[in-house]
Amino acid sequence: MKKVIYLILIFLFPCNSFSQTKAEQYLKSGNAKFELSDYKGAIKDFSTALKSKPNLFDAYHYRALAKGRLKDFRGAIQDYNQAIKIKPDFAEAYCFRGLNKLIVGDKDGGCLDLSKSAELGYSSAYDFIKEYCESGIHIKKEGMWVRVASFSGTVQQNTDDFTVKSKKWKVVWSVKKQDTEGGVHASVFLCENGEPIEGIFNTFSEEKGESIFRKQGTFDLKVICASAIWDIEIFEFVES
Repeated sequence: MKKVIYLILIFLFPCNSFSQTKAEQYLKSGNAKFELSDYKGAIKDFSTALKSKPNLFDAYHYRALAKGRLKDFRGAIQDYNQAIKIKPDFAEAYCFRGLNKLIVGDKDGGCLDLSKSAELGYSSAYDFIKEYCESGIHIKKEGMWVRVASFSGTVQQNTDDFTVKSKKWKVVWSVKKQDTEGGVHASVFLCENGEPIEGIFNTFSEEKGESIFRKQGTFDLKVICASAIWDIEIFEFVES
């Protein structure tokens, strides 16, 4: 698996050009050396750029890529740590850090990073989660939230059945207006055999949120939603 992830890291991430400030000149030089496979030279230039501009996200990001090419995966992780401190909402950095963590054997940490990347909108992270993490890991505290089902739609309907074995699980939802002039009326009910047993939410505006349940069994959801797009995910809590 490590070899496969390493090949992904080699081919997935191109470098970009930069403007001509002093730090960015070293970034441009580092990128040019990177393209020529002079990874040690690239790292040196990215490090020089950071001396001139210590909070330069791109220098950490690309230096991490170069370290990965030299199989310095722990060094790459350290650079992604710094990059994420500067841009905590940059989805790709979480994905790349996650892949490096998987290579060094930190599966939990790697999968959590991939999950965070997916949450921030980096679609490729979902493929890596499926390939290396078996299921979607959402949050880790004293355990982890593992995704067991997801649904989406635009009209009133019942979802497919899903089974939860955990004593604690949740429904995470979001709705988005299709008509900018109108509002959103959306209701979701937890059902058994298609019959509602408990309401989840009712809103008249763009909304997102979650509801936690402690019922075990096989359920479906009845969604009543006009003029909106809705997305729903089911997560089980798995204790560590």
